[in-house]
Amino acid sequence: ARTAFQQARGATSDFPGKAEVQRRLNLLGESAEEGKKRTPEELERLEQEQPGDVVILTRLGEAYEQNGLPKEAAAAYERALKVNPKLLAARFQLAKLYAGPLHASEKALALAKAARALAPNDIEATFLVAKLAYDTGNHTWAYDLLRELARQRATDPAILCSLGWAAYAL
Repeated sequence: ARTAFQQARGATSDFPGKAEVQRRLNLLGESAEEGKKRTPEELERLEQEQPGDVVILTRLGEAYEQNGLPKEAAAAYERALKVNPKLLAARFQLAKLYAGPLHASEKALALAKAARALAPNDIEATFLVAKLAYDTGNHTWAYDLLRELARQRATDPAILCSLGWAAYAL
C-alpha cells in the first residue's frame, strides 16, 4: 500500500482522492518503522475521525501493547477483526495477548487456529498453535505440529526445544 500510495502521490496529474493518498501515507509513514511511532492518543483521535479503519485499529493495538495495556490492545484488535475477520495480523496478535498477559489459553488457541487456517503455511502461526496445544494439554497434536515445523526449520532452537518437550510429555 505504501509503495502504491507513494507512486500515486508522485503523479504530476491531478486525480480524485489525491488528498486522501497523502493522509494514508501520513498514517503509514514513509517507512514501516515510521508508521508505528504514533502514540495511542494520536491513534484514538484518528479512529474517531475514521472509525473502522483496520490500519488505524491495528496500529492502535500495537501502540497499546507497547505501552503495557493488553486489555486495550485486545479491544482494538477485536474491533479490527469485526471490520475484517480475515485480518491475520490482528488475529495473531490477539491470540498472543490471550495466551500471555490476558491468561485465556482456550480463547488464544481458538484465535491461533483461525490464524493458521487463514495462513496454513505460516510458520509463526503454526508454532503458536503448537505451543498453545501443548499448554492446553493436547501434547499429541502439539508434537505432530512441531515435527512438521522441525522439518521446515531443522535448526530453529525454539522449535526443537518445544518439540523436545512435546515428545517428553508423550
